[in-house]
Amino acid sequence: SDVYKRQICYNVFILGFLVLVTACKNEPSKAETSKPETEAIVKVEPTYWNVKAIAPDGQRLDIKVYNNEGKPFDIKAVQNADQDSFLDVKAFIEGEQLPVKITVSTKPFAPVVAISKKGNTYSISAITQEGEKLEVVGVARFDNVVVIKAVTKKGKFYDVKAISPKEQLNTIKGIKINIQDREMSLKGNSIYAHVKAMHPSDNEAPFLSLIHI
Repeated sequence: SDVYKRQICYNVFILGFLVLVTACKNEPSKAETSKPETEAIVKVEPTYWNVKAIAPDGQRLDIKVYNNEGKPFDIKAVQNADQDSFLDVKAFIEGEQLPVKITVSTKPFAPVVAISKKGNTYSISAITQEGEKLEVVGVARFDNVVVIKAVTKKGKFYDVKAISPKEQLNTIKGIKINIQDREMSLKGNSIYAHVKAMHPSDNEAPFLSLIHI
């Protein structure tokens, strides 16, 4: 719908703005450097949202990131402000918060991975009660949005959601700024889309019948 597209355009604008701010953050203005050292700095305590795959029967499956040794670690959506409509998704590995991205791929589905400071990519999977790993991937693209699902061996798609401490649900999605497949390069990896936790939309279900990766 037009309303949903406007929301996506707004979120893409915010993402681009944050990238610009990050690039410029190392150049403080004169006004900033002249502030007294005693001036109070307001800190917002982050809120961590669990990331789960949702089975058709409503069962919530843990989603983990695995390092090179196969050890599992947590994936969380991080809320650093009052707004909860557009959250970063991070992998928490041995004291570090690593970015989670969708990488460019020639396969039917694009892998969702965590990327280390050295450029290593770590796979992300949902875990069933039987211990089966369900790959978490980007399965379809609609304009600037990439639909992310956990995929069973039989090809069934499970929703991937971020769940707040108050049981609010956001949808895990890929967001693109560029129209090309390659969004950017990160530590030697070609990035297809940025992974975010966003407010769900009534239009999400039909995405799977639209433009596939």
